[in-house]
Amino acid sequence: MAKKRSPIYVQLANDLKTKIQEKKYAVGEALPTEAALSEKYGVSRITIRKAISKLADEGYVDTIQGSGTYVKEKIEHNLFSLKSFVEEMAGKNRIFSSQILRFELQTAVKEIKEKLALPSDTETVYYIRRTRIVDDKIFAIEDTYMPLELFPDLTYEVMKGSKYRYIEQEKQMAIKDSKQEFIPILPPKDIAQLFEIGENIPILKIESIGYLDSGRPFEFSEVYYKSSEYRFTMTANRLAD
Repeated sequence: MAKKRSPIYVQLANDLKTKIQEKKYAVGEALPTEAALSEKYGVSRITIRKAISKLADEGYVDTIQGSGTYVKEKIEHNLFSLKSFVEEMAGKNRIFSSQILRFELQTAVKEIKEKLALPSDTETVYYIRRTRIVDDKIFAIEDTYMPLELFPDLTYEVMKGSKYRYIEQEKQMAIKDSKQEFIPILPPKDIAQLFEIGENIPILKIESIGYLDSGRPFEFSEVYYKSSEYRFTMTANRLAD
């Protein structure tokens, strides 16, 4: 049986996507107009519009009314680099901030106690939900649990900034590493609503446990990322035999 071909607008979107990935259209550069693309590909402007809409949904372009469609820069996250959101954004020409949706003390359930290696009689942990905002859009949603015992002076203001800075500079604790698990999921309803996407749109959840140099866990986080906004990269080194 012959393989069914994709719709024309999907083929066109994939071709434009390839050109963007190969940097034939650079970040910040305007794509040709609908009329120019229509003439180039020999299709209707409606088909061009659907292709551009698909690229926008996948985070490759932004369309500015009355101006044009521009190639969008995805935020790159190096999987082998343990950086805070503030550190990751440093040096990028982006406007970024964090918004705290919840900051509270909670009774620690069994799973959180295990993740944070807490004694069985420990009752209370911090729970913080933050949105990571770049250029007025939510790029990530972070749920973090931290031991009250380790950070009795943790504040709302601290969590509006960088918790790594607070831990390393104010608490004088050395952060060693982080164990992370990457899980493709369909978003829970509350996460989908914050991202303003459908519950059938796949996203990536990263579960991470951060460790101090003493080996003690200092945080457990579940971070939700829109795949249309983030690009995850790693560098693999070839070892000699």
